[in-house]
Amino acid sequence: MTDDSETKMDQPTKMTFDRLRRDFEGFVEGAVARGSQALDTIGVRAGEPVPAPVDIYEVDNNLHVVVDLPGVSSDAIVLQLDGNVLGLLATPAEDATKGKIHRKERSVAAISRKINLPVPVDGDSATADVSNGVLSITLPLAPTARSRSIPISTAAPAAEQGSTMEPMSAT
Repeated sequence: MTDDSETKMDQPTKMTFDRLRRDFEGFVEGAVARGSQALDTIGVRAGEPVPAPVDIYEVDNNLHVVVDLPGVSSDAIVLQLDGNVLGLLATPAEDATKGKIHRKERSVAAISRKINLPVPVDGDSATADVSNGVLSITLPLAPTARSRSIPISTAAPAAEQGSTMEPMSAT
């Protein structure tokens, strides 16, 4: 049970939350009813290029870039390597739906992405393929970026080599 003072203090707060809930529900209902136009409501323009999710990982002297591109065929993808920046532009096929549309949630917007690669790569040996809406790019690491062991030799002490080096003096 609550006392009267607690109830009176909670009343303005309850009214504020009720109003906020009604406003939010109205926003969601309006967005669903408007379909792709709802993107404009939250600041994303329909038809503008959108970023695609990307995973980047390194295995066996290769950098692998994996990009989700649902509904995009290989001939609708352009890849460009400029220094250490991988550019991607993909254009999904136009929706061929005929008749009256009752709901439209899937986007056919172009996908655009510039990806800063974390290590230098050999672009001349790069390969890419697309399967089931997933683009896989393999970029061999540039020789300068590859991990390698550095052999350590044991040098004879300077006295044994007949060194003529004199100690440096502080001037």
